[in-house]
Amino acid sequence: MVWLAAGETFTAEALLYALMLQSANDAAVALAINRAAVYLLS
Repeated sequence: MVWLAAGETFTAEALLYALMLQSANDAAVALAINRAAVYLLS
């Protein structure tokens, strides 16, 4: 895990790099939530 904390901000690029790490599920969840919010709000 990357151990993302609530309220932290990261670029999408940084999260994509984190996905390349083993067990970076928190980065995957953060990207999914962000993309879903962008899709739903547009």
